[in-house]
Amino acid sequence: MHPFESAKKKINQLLSMDRMADAIKELKPWATDHQDLYAELDGLGARLDSNQRMRRKEQIDIDKYIQLQNQAREAFQGILKDIDQLLDIKKMSEASIRAVKQVNLGRESIEKKKFNDAVGFFEVALELKPDDLEALFYRGTALIALGQWLEAFEDFSLVIHKSR
Repeated sequence: MHPFESAKKKINQLLSMDRMADAIKELKPWATDHQDLYAELDGLGARLDSNQRMRRKEQIDIDKYIQLQNQAREAFQGILKDIDQLLDIKKMSEASIRAVKQVNLGRESIEKKKFNDAVGFFEVALELKPDDLEALFYRGTALIALGQWLEAFEDFSLVIHKSR
C-alpha cells in the first residue's frame, strides 16, 4: 500500500471519530509540497480550533443551563410541597375553628337544657376534629342528661384513654 493511501485511511478514521484536528495534523506533512493546500489546511485548523472552543463553551453553557433547570425544578417541587402543607394546616385550622364554634354552641345548648341539640353540635365538632376531648366530655354530659348512660360511659372512657 502506498504511504499516501495509508495516510488517507488514517485520516478517514480520524474524521469518522470526529477528531478533525488530529486529521489535519496528520494531513499537513503530505501537504507541504502544495502551498495552497497547506494554507487551506492551516485555515481549516484555525476555524476548527475556534469551533471546538465554542462547542466546549456551549457545552458548558448547556450543562449550566441543565443544572440550573434541575435546581429550579427541585426548588419548585419543594415550594409545591410547602404550599400543600400550608393548605393542610389551613384546612386543619379552619376545621379546628369550626369545631370550637360547634363545642361552644353545644355548651350553650346544655345551659338551655336542649340536650339533643347539644349532642348534635358535639357530633359535628367531633367530625371536624375527632380527637377533641372537650367535645367528647360535653357530649357525654349531654348524653347523661338524656339518660343514655352507655353512650355517655363510652365518651368518658375515650376522654380518659386519650388524655393519658
